Amino acid sequence: MELCLTVRNKRCEDSTLWNISSNDRHFRCCGSEVYDRRTKQCCSGSGEKKIQPKNGQCCGTGLYDSSQELCCKTQVFPSDGRLYCCGKGTYDPSHQECCHGTNFSTAMQQGQQICCDGTVYTTNYNSKLHCCGNNVYYSTTHLCCENGSMIEKTSPDHTSCCKKNATSFYSCKKQEKTKSDFCGKQSYDKKSDLCCNNEIHRGAHKMGKRCCNPGTLTYDPRNQICCHGEVKRIAESCNSPSPSGLCSIWSQPKTQRIGFINSTADVCRKNGYILKIENPIRVSNLSPQLHFSYLDVTVKANIYNSTNVPSKKEQHTLLIPSNCTNMDKLKKKSFLLLTDIALRSSQNIVHLGDSDLIFPPRRKIVQIVKRRSKSCSSYIVRNIHQILRGRL
Repeated sequence: MELCLTVRNKRCEDSTLWNISSNDRHFRCCGSEVYDRRTKQCCSGSGEKKIQPKNGQCCGTGLYDSSQELCCKTQVFPSDGRLYCCGKGTYDPSHQECCHGTNFSTAMQQGQQICCDGTVYTTNYNSKLHCCGNNVYYSTTHLCCENGSMIEKTSPDHTSCCKKNATSFYSCKKQEKTKSDFCGKQSYDKKSDLCCNNEIHRGAHKMGKRCCNPGTLTYDPRNQICCHGEVKRIAESCNSPSPSGLCSIWSQPKTQRIGFINSTADVCRKNGYILKIENPIRVSNLSPQLHFSYLDVTVKANIYNSTNVPSKKEQHTLLIPSNCTNMDKLKKKSFLLLTDIALRSSQNIVHLGDSDLIFPPRRKIVQIVKRRSKSCSSYIVRNIHQILRGRL
């Protein structure tokens, strides 16, 4: 009996076949060429690859001697041990500093220059010159405000920026400065606007509207009611919430959950946050019938909107109705939250309700939710439907 072995030649980037078995572990591709890794190495830089002897360290496509040289982003510089890398150049920390920018870094002279968000300015030891964003200003004549804008002092004794409105400032004394009201990370006028779960409704307060908690909607108490986070006409009835929405998945047996998510659950929401619980659940008993659970969480990802992801270091507190079964199983775990609420600030407690959904972050569940969300109608269409029903 003969044993037949199929030997395939090695193929690299340009599809050239080399007379080397693809099973030979000593040979590797380096671009379109092949090298023996016992004696050679593949160095890469600026989109190119080059084979070099193994007795050296790669710096880009070339080699350098680390005992006498410094490699800074593919560039080689002679060094006596005193220099450090600063972008594609070097600096001597005995009399220089490295100014780090978003796209590049550069060396600057200590005391004689100042670094403002990657831009270097000459100060010549002038202590009155300060940064404001990536610009500089003289503190004797100007002020730098919280949005990175510079304004001219109207009086020499003015030391603070006072707000004219949400975007413009005027100079004032420190004692005149008042604390701005914020909804999430945006300023708003409490006398005119409403802040509902980190979402601003301009002019809603002046119009007599109120927040419909839990949620981000507003309602007009003259002709509407807030029913467990849903806005209805006064003529409509408001029944006690059934185990739907937020609690629906926890009321389902494990054997039925996948089928429930795959067909019944409404996954059409603006955000799909995967949240990590940072602290154990805290239960607050407001009355014998009313209980709430507080969860301190951080955001790991947003499966619906990758651009709307707060800092992973930023902590949020969720207020959850604790009539969900098996809520204790969320301790020290992660979960998937589908919600229209945007998590923007750790300063406010976020109220969740039956318009939101909580799922275990199983890979299969996330895949089903993402697939089903592609068939959701746009929020413009959904809002038109609600207007026709008299709910907006």
